[in-house]
Amino acid sequence: MDCYNDDIKRNIFKAPTTYRNEYKVYCDHKRDFRNFKRETTEPPKKSSRPRQAEDHETFAKWRECIHVPFDLLLLPKPIVNTNPYKPFQKLEPLGDPDKEESIKTRPRIYMTPAVSLDDVPDPEMRKLLIQRMYTTDWRNAEREATANFKKICSSTKQS
Repeated sequence: MDCYNDDIKRNIFKAPTTYRNEYKVYCDHKRDFRNFKRETTEPPKKSSRPRQAEDHETFAKWRECIHVPFDLLLLPKPIVNTNPYKPFQKLEPLGDPDKEESIKTRPRIYMTPAVSLDDVPDPEMRKLLIQRMYTTDWRNAEREATANFKKICSSTKQS
């Protein structure tokens, strides 16, 4: 069966084109698949030379198995004398002997809960009010979202 129509090719510019002339009819031929066995060989692996470390400024080769320790230059700061290996100790707040007098003499400041902070007798409640007033909505949402997660403390080197 010949599926190719020669009239379509010869008279292509004589008549106006329609969908009948634009699409050719082809025969349904099944594709013949051939099974070729390909022989696969792995390419030979190149042996890489051992890495030779060198100094970037002098281009001198470093000796084998000698590494500069990461914490070589981590020393206590000379003026404040803080050691980077020891964490800071949390100090207790100092007591204020004139606090009662200053509360009586200063002008009243009313914050968000419409309560004078000087009139709150319980220090824990006062701390809670101040923390609530000066914490943003974003920080409150962050605390609420991460409340159920465990804290993972990073290990620090003790000397």
